[in-house]
Amino acid sequence: SSSSSSSLNDSITIGTYNVWFGPREGPLHDTQRMEALADTLLFPSTSTNNIHHLTHRPSLIGFQELTVSLCQTLCPILEQAGYHVILQDFTASHYGLGIAIDSKLFSITASGFTPFSNTKMARGILWALLVTKPYHHKTNNNNNNRGNHELLFTTTHLESWLGPGSDDTGTKQREEQLRQTAQFCQSCLEERAGVTRMAIITGDLNWDDERLVRGEMVVTARKEKKTAQKNNNKSVKTTDCDMMETLHSVNTGWVDAWKEYNNNNTHKNPKDTTTTTKKDDPGYTYDGINSPMMSSKLQRRFDRVLLLSSSTTTTETQQPVQVHDCRIIGKEPIPGLVWTKPPHPRARNQQPTKKPVTPSDHFGFLTTVQIPSQ
Repeated sequence: SSSSSSSLNDSITIGTYNVWFGPREGPLHDTQRMEALADTLLFPSTSTNNIHHLTHRPSLIGFQELTVSLCQTLCPILEQAGYHVILQDFTASHYGLGIAIDSKLFSITASGFTPFSNTKMARGILWALLVTKPYHHKTNNNNNNRGNHELLFTTTHLESWLGPGSDDTGTKQREEQLRQTAQFCQSCLEERAGVTRMAIITGDLNWDDERLVRGEMVVTARKEKKTAQKNNNKSVKTTDCDMMETLHSVNTGWVDAWKEYNNNNTHKNPKDTTTTTKKDDPGYTYDGINSPMMSSKLQRRFDRVLLLSSSTTTTETQQPVQVHDCRIIGKEPIPGLVWTKPPHPRARNQQPTKKPVTPSDHFGFLTTVQIPSQ
């Protein structure tokens, strides 16, 4: 990645965060969790050796599982910090999506909510068409100007598993929903060819394609066979395909920010002279083993940022999106907060346990990317 000041001027930091509507027994420290979550987003850590380290707050944030109660705390904090907040209408569901846009950096051309054609959970795409505001910065006696770049920013929450006792894992819906989201972005870029530079998909995608890598497919194959037998040998797909296959069926230019960064970068361990690749970090944003608040074995990279340069939809010379940094946030417990967590119905020990409280049951994800040049 280039380290020139001009590339930094054309860079934005994108965030996605499932804020968790809370446990089924009721709200859980809603005010304190959203205050901590806002602090985590607005004051990201700067402890990194990367030249493009995340020293700035996010330019754009996609939120999932917002409720009226959570919004009462989170939205005023964001608005006071200079963000414009767009919310999904929560009428169809008690929770939904939100977008926070740094008003100093972007003007909003249009926004809206597009429901999915196949959903049992009132899911859809919350989107905003944005234009970067002019930016003038002087470095080393050289004037650097950031022009007006148009971007399509979206956030979504793809279909969830319906829970114990259900054979419907939502796989079919997720694949259709992701394809619909990619097609929505594609249509926008084609309609505004030469104007819109990049499309961005953020969200809790509930995608479970990385079991392919971890060798868990044997158990999954047995489950699919058992499910098929229960359904009179009718095949029922219960595992997600490679996400990029679905995206690339619409446009081969899509990239996964986490994978793009980890596949193309190495980092130095300050206590070691060796260079190690970042491929070893799985990037879990839902981590039942390492999250202090959780107590399960489920580890998944559910929350992702997906990027598409407009040059991949036209005859222009392809300008791939450059990913400068990635960071997972929100891992630390909030001081002084405790959750008396009820036991899982199938747990051997039916005693409640006291757990620390983190801002959400998911971790947040931040990435800094460069806006493609025309």
